[in-house]
Amino acid sequence: MKIAVDPTIPQPPKLPSRGNGLTVAIAGLALGGAERIVLDWAKRIHPAWKVRLLVLRDHDQEWPVPPCVEIVRLQGRLGEKLRSLGREIAASPHPVCLCHLLKREERAALSLGGAFTVPVLHNAREGWLEEPSDLAEPYALTVSQASAADLHASGWRHPVSVIHHLPAPRTFAPGVRESFRQAWNIPPGATVVGMIGAVKPQKDYPFALRVLKELLSRRDAYLVILGGPIGRHSRAAWEAILREMEHLGLRHRVALPGFLPDAIQCLPALDCVLNTSHYEGLSIATLEALVNRVPVVASRVGGQGEVASRGLTLIAKDAPLEAWSEALEESLGT
Repeated sequence: MKIAVDPTIPQPPKLPSRGNGLTVAIAGLALGGAERIVLDWAKRIHPAWKVRLLVLRDHDQEWPVPPCVEIVRLQGRLGEKLRSLGREIAASPHPVCLCHLLKREERAALSLGGAFTVPVLHNAREGWLEEPSDLAEPYALTVSQASAADLHASGWRHPVSVIHHLPAPRTFAPGVRESFRQAWNIPPGATVVGMIGAVKPQKDYPFALRVLKELLSRRDAYLVILGGPIGRHSRAAWEAILREMEHLGLRHRVALPGFLPDAIQCLPALDCVLNTSHYEGLSIATLEALVNRVPVVASRVGGQGEVASRGLTLIAKDAPLEAWSEALEESLGT
């Protein structure tokens, strides 16, 4: 049914269109899962929404920023700059600023300028950068139901929303499997178990080496750790890997390529991905492997398993080595 409008009847004036710009603040763009989620999200919502990304600190190795994202690097004197940016955000059509990995004083500086800050939690409580009491905002976002439960258990009484990030499947270049295995000096017919992520104590890479030792009683296998030391205690975590590798006699069975600009490009070279973390929000490396049809064996912690997949095997973190080895065997289909 059509409705005729009498042109002689005065109509209300058209309201100006609200802008489609969104502002996001992030501590840095180091090669981590949280940083990857932010950039993927910004790219995915373009061009319906244009994202301005405030980067507080620079790193030697960073994720590349998509051309569609406007980037503002603050580089020092953060308090003054954040207050000024807070005033700009407050005067914009969308006065909200999503804050990833920012601490209370950094969010407070944006708020003093007038921005409405929303903290985004990317980890389980053990990995939070601050105490729950430091979250002064009336609203928060998390990447998993487990993280939201941690927040509520801590005494949080405000609304919290959960957003599961689902990466898109990749298209890989021909010959990727062979080229990476050659670079890692791994025989073509061997089983390759991969681990993706920064070297931190929570990832428990020494335990993964013990799992590899147990797996070797069953098959010809190698372990590839795609990541390097970053953050507090990272150097000690790296040295712990080297000590355990020598202790177990696995030097010739382990490849340590370090950080790669995009470690996911190596997935075709892996037969399985292993995650032995003590805690997780929801591992982006786990999700990347699953959407690209690489099976994953992971510790049953945090939000692992909230995104269901037949390729995911969850196992108790304190399960014996034999159980971890059997889980890898089953995931490999043998």
